Amino acid sequence: MRRGNNAGNEPLSLQQIGYVTQQELFRPVGLRVISNAGSEPIHAAEIIEGYPRHTINKPKLDGLRNAYKQAVENWVNAIRKVEALATPDYSVHAWDLWEQAGFDEENARQKALDAKKEFAAGLRDLNYGIQMGDN
Repeated sequence: MRRGNNAGNEPLSLQQIGYVTQQELFRPVGLRVISNAGSEPIHAAEIIEGYPRHTINKPKLDGLRNAYKQAVENWVNAIRKVEALATPDYSVHAWDLWEQAGFDEENARQKALDAKKEFAAGLRDLNYGIQMGDN
């Protein structure tokens, strides 16, 4: 048993050993919550004054999602083209076509990854107010 300033044999209280409740630990400091009584649920970024607001609108985010989906579809088609060109035709010409399709697939993959990054940045902006690059 720990004694500290406790003269008797009584156990120390939670306050004496520095225990804080979860509400005390995670209480926002310096931010004022704005009331939204009676309306639809809103995101935390919209109820805490001083929290960054999102700058992207949903139509733009829909455009980023559609661009990402199209880029992935193009990538899948490029993979299928590479697969289709892996034929029993072992000529130099067939090999060149297969190699070029492989390069095209790598380019399509990179475009899909870039579109994914843009869409993810838009989601971060909408949900957390975090702006990354030119959104």
